[in-house]
Formats: sequence, structure tokens, C-alpha cells
Amino acid sequence: METKKSFYVVVLIMSVVIIIQSIIIAYPFKTHPVTTPESAIIIAKAELIRRYGETVVTDVEFIASKIGYYPNNWFVTEVPLWLGDGPFVLVRMSDGKVKMRWEQ
Repeated sequence: METKKSFYVVVLIMSVVIIIQSIIIAYPFKTHPVTTPESAIIIAKAELIRRYGETVVTDVEFIASKIGYYPNNWFVTEVPLWLGDGPFVLVRMSDGKVKMRWEQ
């Protein structure tokens, strides 16, 4: 009888843990919108350094703009602005998530 009670307690605890993990996955920690181009450039530089190393961003000037192709994203690229084929980083305005197309 005691093992049956302990089994139910373990099942109950595991159910609570699974529910809490599901909530965290469905609603991740609060993110902040990226409202300025300077913030988008900082986020893009951090992602470039994380992925490719610091040599990619040394002596490179970046510009962030909103363009019609990506209306909900900051379009971060190096100066001079190369539309189309050049490398760029997209920073989503709503939460700062990064999509990269950066190949040199």
C-alpha cells in the first residue's frame, strides 16, 4: 500500500514538472522590442562575433534600416549599403531574434 502512495506522489510531481516545462517552452522569458537602429546594430555585431569571431567586425561600419522586403525586421549591413547580393543580418523588431546571411 505504501508503494502505491509513493507511486502516485511521484506521478503527481512529474506531471507538475512537465506542465511547468511546457509553459516555459510555450511562453519564453520576456523579450524586449528592438526600437532603434543602434540597438539592432549592437545585436547584429554580437551575433557576428559569436558566430565568426571578432575579425569580421573590426574596421567595419554598419548601418541599420527598414526596407520594404523585410517590413518587420531591421536590415543591418555594412557601409556602403549593398542591396541584394551583399551580406546582411536581419534583426526582428518584436524580440531581437537574428537571421543571418553573412558570407564574405
